[in-house]
Amino acid sequence: MVGNAVMIVAQSLGFQVIGTSRRNNTDHYYLDLTWDLDKWPDLPDCDSLVICASANKLEDCQNDPVLSYAINVEGLEKVIKRYKSIQTKVLFFSSSHVFSGKKPLCGEDETLAPQNVLGKHKVLGEEMVLRAGGLVIRVTKVVDLNFPRYSEWAHNLKNGKQVKAFSNLMTSLVPLNSLVKVIIAAIHGKWSGIIHVSGPEDRSYSDIAGMLARGLECSDRLVHPVLGETEVIGRTHTHTTLHISDRVRALNLELPDTDTVIRRWCRNYMRTE
Repeated sequence: MVGNAVMIVAQSLGFQVIGTSRRNNTDHYYLDLTWDLDKWPDLPDCDSLVICASANKLEDCQNDPVLSYAINVEGLEKVIKRYKSIQTKVLFFSSSHVFSGKKPLCGEDETLAPQNVLGKHKVLGEEMVLRAGGLVIRVTKVVDLNFPRYSEWAHNLKNGKQVKAFSNLMTSLVPLNSLVKVIIAAIHGKWSGIIHVSGPEDRSYSDIAGMLARGLECSDRLVHPVLGETEVIGRTHTHTTLHISDRVRALNLELPDTDTVIRRWCRNYMRTE
């Protein structure tokens, strides 16, 4: 989702963009981060490496930490070793899961305290990128107007079916187009260090499902709140918001509240239904 969006916008601005893909049926270079380096394709020297590939589903990482490490740590290490030249700036996406989740709006200098596999592996990735003079972009949940989970919920709601959503697990939404603008600015400005991109608030998944139901003019009684097992996400505390970095605020981006994001999603869904 992020990689394709960045490519489209960057090309429209005149960048020469090269993409890689784990699927072999695209126009991009075929690449799987778990391969041995001798299988990796040759690429020209790049001014920026925007690393979008990762294993980022919390439950999957918890259940298979070996694969998570192979992709999120060893894969990143291979990218840097294989493709970074002296002038190359590495841009790496991290997560609010590098923090404990005990408090909202964590700042860039907050003590890292990852509680789950994804967070621990993202911390290792951040350390590599910072040593390489790159940029760590800690970002909360990125959604676009075709976000698959919301599409599934919308289909069920429109057909009068019940939607189950967690009432005790939280998320903070960032529109895809806002994140892309941050990435383009970071490339232009050759940013390094750490930045935070976040929605302004934590909302539960059941809250969001209720907003979706109302936005689609369906009964929010179809939304059935359920308790999510904290073992699935690997941590007891569930705050996800980050304190937005000054460099990001200076871009005057729109990082709207959850209700606004969902209302826009619903309008788009109803137009294209």
